[in-house]
Amino acid sequence: MGFSFVFETIRLIFKIVPWWLILIVFVIYVAGEIFIPSRGDRLHARRLFFPPGRRLSKEVRSNVWKRDRGKCVECGSDRDIQFDHVIPFSKGGSDTEENVQLLCKYCNKKKGVKI
Repeated sequence: MGFSFVFETIRLIFKIVPWWLILIVFVIYVAGEIFIPSRGDRLHARRLFFPPGRRLSKEVRSNVWKRDRGKCVECGSDRDIQFDHVIPFSKGGSDTEENVQLLCKYCNKKKGVKI
């Protein structure tokens, strides 16, 4: 297996598959290596996508969950529950228990970044 065999194989692939498809597959592969974690690497992905300043501490999440009894404070649903800042983080809200509530996905989307 020499260099010419590898070169001929690559040339054959380029004849069969369009160049733009090869580029897309390559970009997805590279992005997967950088951004898509394996199952055991989820904590690493959270650090990439959610910097430490944006995550709620386990203590705050636990206390808010107990306080709101694991249900949406708006409609009472217990499906697709999300932690929501009463005053959005982007508008100066803090990550304290007083500023965090549980909302279902629908109510959280409806609220948006409103105060």
